Amino acid sequence: NAASGAFPYFSLPELIVAGEKEDVFVDLGVYNGFSSRCFIEWCNKNGKTPKKIFGFEPDEHNYNLSKSVFDRIDVTNKLFKYGAGEERAVLKFNSKSDSSSAFSDMGDVEVEVRPLDEVLEGEDITFIKMDIEGSELAALKGAKNIIKSRKPKLAICVYHKLDDIYVIPAYIWSLVPEYDLYLRHHSNSLLETVLYAVYRENRIK
Repeated sequence: NAASGAFPYFSLPELIVAGEKEDVFVDLGVYNGFSSRCFIEWCNKNGKTPKKIFGFEPDEHNYNLSKSVFDRIDVTNKLFKYGAGEERAVLKFNSKSDSSSAFSDMGDVEVEVRPLDEVLEGEDITFIKMDIEGSELAALKGAKNIIKSRKPKLAICVYHKLDDIYVIPAYIWSLVPEYDLYLRHHSNSLLETVLYAVYRENRIK
C-alpha cells in the first residue's frame, strides 16, 4: 500500500511528456487515496486532464477508506478490491489496516489477485504507480502487455526487497529497452526509493 504523507511520485520533471494532454492513472496500493489526489493536482498544475483513475486495494479497511475518497473525486474512476499479480490467484494476505499490509504465507485473510493486462485490457494507460510491499515485480509481469504496447510512465517502489533495485530495472528494460530510468530516494530512512521509467521517444528534450 502507498505510504501516507506528502510522497512525491510526481516530482520528476521528466514525467511531463511532450504532447500528452490526458493521463490515465493506475494506482497500485491506494491505501487512503492520497496518491490519486496528488495525481489530479499534478495534472491540473501541468495543463493536463486527469482522464481516468484505476485503483487497486485488497485490504478491507484501506479499501473502504480509499473508496470514500474515490467517491468524492470529480474524475472518472474505478476502485478494485483485489491486488495485482502475474496471474489470477487467491493469496494469503497480512491485513494490518495500515500502510504496510502485504501478501504473506502467514496472512490472516485471503484476497484475490489479477493481472493488469486482464483487468485493464483496452484501456489507454499512461501512468502506473506501484507501492505494494514487495509485490511490484509480480505486478509488472502481469502488466507486460500494457507496458510493451502503451509504454506508460512508471513510478515503481524498489525498496521492499533487497534485489528489487536491480531486478526490477532489468525486467522493465527487457520489455522496453527505450525506457529512460531514473532512481530517486525520497526520505531520510531506508524507505521510499522509487524507480521511474519514461519512454525515450516521448520525453521532452
